[in-house]
Amino acid sequence: MFLHFISFITTIGVLIDIVGAHIIDIVGPTVVDDVTSNAQFISSFSSFDTPKVRPITNSSFDWWYFDAVSADQEYSVTVIFFTAPQSAFPFVEYETILPVYLFVSVPGDPFFLAEVAFAQSATIITVGDGASGCWEPTGFQFCGNPDMSVYRIDIASPTLDIGGSLVLDSVAPAHYPCASLVLVRTWSCYLILVGQMLFQTPFWADQPMQDNVASWYWGHGRLGPYSIVWFDIKHLNGTEYTSGYVSKGGKVLSHSCHGVKVRPTGNNSTYPPTLESPMPSGYHVEIYLGRKGKLEVDVSLVNLLLDVDGLYTRWAGSLSGGIKRKKKFKGTSICEQFVLIDADGDPVL
Repeated sequence: MFLHFISFITTIGVLIDIVGAHIIDIVGPTVVDDVTSNAQFISSFSSFDTPKVRPITNSSFDWWYFDAVSADQEYSVTVIFFTAPQSAFPFVEYETILPVYLFVSVPGDPFFLAEVAFAQSATIITVGDGASGCWEPTGFQFCGNPDMSVYRIDIASPTLDIGGSLVLDSVAPAHYPCASLVLVRTWSCYLILVGQMLFQTPFWADQPMQDNVASWYWGHGRLGPYSIVWFDIKHLNGTEYTSGYVSKGGKVLSHSCHGVKVRPTGNNSTYPPTLESPMPSGYHVEIYLGRKGKLEVDVSLVNLLLDVDGLYTRWAGSLSGGIKRKKKFKGTSICEQFVLIDADGDPVL
């Protein structure tokens, strides 16, 4: 089966000739042992999308995540480019540190495609703030403009018999909400006919995920005129960390690590969640916007897109809400949940 998204030619090699290009090569499917990673956790004025952890070791990871979802939550695409060993991010199921995952859902079949390709090397080129990456010889690559206004994901994999492309056009400015860069975009895709929202973000860490995370809620969406991102993580030591991002009409209204709260809703609203607790019906998200008030959003989980033994789930969902005591809106989202503790609060990985 050969899927056609939108045809175009992506030429990452051209970027090498641009003055100021920063090129990072990651060779080989294994990690570097007996070396300490250098991780960037302080924002800079440029190179937003460049690799943030070097080198990749047994305890560090970095990835570039792209997704798209249609307004009716029936169609979705997720592509993830990893530089991650299983020892640091246990949801990478294979020993190689350079897999690329592709997930596609269509009406009546939320698991239409779930594929993984394995690279022997990856080259990431940073020009300005944007990055481009090529995972060889998988046929998967992404290409970002220097100002991050446009991203393209190109797939040409004879091995998987899959090909096509995504085009991402920015509709909200990139920003660090204390942790990771967020980009909210519109998108075009032949496979997805009624889409209106796409998202791109990198994630990185210099410590194994399972040594730190008890649970986390992460998601993003378009709620009427608002572009929103939420993140609420529970550390194994009981500390809760949050961050949120809200923009409207291309202007950032909030990018804070405070005043954000995400809680499960419905019959199965256990917090913090454990591996024994069932999935909730949705989430209630609150993000304070200072003098503009508080944005309150209810997320209803509609289509299950991925379930890894209850440890990780990804959903397409509908949104409803708005600023408290003001006009309400509807929208679309993709959200995920990690649960890495049992009912006694002990790590399960």
